[in-house]
Amino acid sequence: MTWKNEYNVDVSLLDQQHKKLFGLIEELRLNLVERTQYRNLDDVVAALGQYAEAHFLSEERLMHQSGYPDYANHKLAHESMIGRIQQYQREVNHGNSSVAEELHAYLISWWSNHILGIDRRYCSHFASKGIR
Repeated sequence: MTWKNEYNVDVSLLDQQHKKLFGLIEELRLNLVERTQYRNLDDVVAALGQYAEAHFLSEERLMHQSGYPDYANHKLAHESMIGRIQQYQREVNHGNSSVAEELHAYLISWWSNHILGIDRRYCSHFASKGIR
């Protein structure tokens, strides 16, 4: 997954975190497609889940503190995604590495749609609150 400027949400911390997540998704791709293993598959999937959770906490904290009106719905989207990653992680941990390709496709689709859709909705709100 390649970072594009259209993914910028104009909040430095969140853009940095999104780029890190893209890097982890790329590490998963390398592990699957090119069989390049910097870490084993279990560790890559665990790192993706842990970093996504940390990112969501950062994003939710900013939304909550700034009074973002769609905070509850946004949080639900995050919780749903974490649940899916945890399902995939359990499968991988039980030796079902074949789901990793499905996970990779899911992550590309989910993150692209989430950033360009639901995350873009908070951009003007954060800007109006001076959050950059």
